[in-house]
Amino acid sequence: MKSGQPTQAPKGWGDDPLSEYIEVYRNNQLATFANKRRQVDDLIKVDSLFLKLLDGASNPTPFIPIIPGVTEDPRFEGLTCKQVAIQVTA
Repeated sequence: MKSGQPTQAPKGWGDDPLSEYIEVYRNNQLATFANKRRQVDDLIKVDSLFLKLLDGASNPTPFIPIIPGVTEDPRFEGLTCKQVAIQVTA
């Protein structure tokens, strides 16, 4: 936990429906972490890949989304991404 953050719930926490719901939700998160360790480890690995992908990322200009199936389409062979985007959106 980051320093400066409380380590225990404040007085009255869970006494109302909203904070009670949040507490049950948090306890379910902890139970998942403890009881589904293999699955949590997989999620942590996927998350680390996203962090590597996004580290230092910037918004490309122009933004050209990846269009599934287009890269395998022989009609677009030899074209740049920009040329493919123009043909697909035209």
